[in-house]
Amino acid sequence: MKIHPGRLIHLEGTDNFRDLGGYKNKEGLTVKWGKLYRSGRLNNLSESDHEIISILKIKTIVDFRKKDEIEKHPNILPIENKINSVNLPITSGVNGAGLTSKILAGEKNIHVDGHEMMLNAYTFYSTKAQEEYKEFFRLLLKNDNCPLLFHCTAGKDRTGFAAAMLLSALEVPKETIFEDYLLTNHYRKAFNEAKMAGADDDKELETIKSFVEVRNVYLEKSFQEIEQLSGSVENYLFSELKLGSEEINQLRRNFLE
Repeated sequence: MKIHPGRLIHLEGTDNFRDLGGYKNKEGLTVKWGKLYRSGRLNNLSESDHEIISILKIKTIVDFRKKDEIEKHPNILPIENKINSVNLPITSGVNGAGLTSKILAGEKNIHVDGHEMMLNAYTFYSTKAQEEYKEFFRLLLKNDNCPLLFHCTAGKDRTGFAAAMLLSALEVPKETIFEDYLLTNHYRKAFNEAKMAGADDDKELETIKSFVEVRNVYLEKSFQEIEQLSGSVENYLFSELKLGSEEINQLRRNFLE
């Protein structure tokens, strides 16, 4: 996998903060740099991190976490910047976010079928969270809201589905969308390996892996559900996320060059 050296924004307080720019779409246009960012939670940012965020001139932050997640780990943002923070809380429908938080916190003896739960979570994103993702796109349609950052806890699942739908709307090839999705494993490798090293046995190891990794089959599950629901991603964007030709064209004017 070839990774653009400018994609990762190096911050001390989070390890999965990255720019969605640089991807080529099917027409040969490029997603603009410096307009769209994705990350995990922002509760541990340092002063130097705040300086970088200020330099990025982020105007809007979309937080997909639930109220309890935000209360436990509130974002700490530069106070001198007027950043519009929008909460669009998305659950997984199967407590996937809650279990992930527990695993990230180092809790032990969590023995569930994590792989199956994550598949259920990605089914939920595509079939039950349309209102939240529809509002996400409503914000993106207004260029004044950008640069825009969207995130959840680890910046991989709720955020990963949002990125997949956004890149789909910009006509980025599915192969590229999955490559971007899998970058989480690259950028969070050290963190994930540290979590997996704490496993007491193979069963616990697989449970941890299933929650901290992203896997092709997870995102593919969302695409399968979308096809069953709407016939195609294009139809889904129109019927479920209310993106007609006018809205799609506006997104492309905002984010492609």
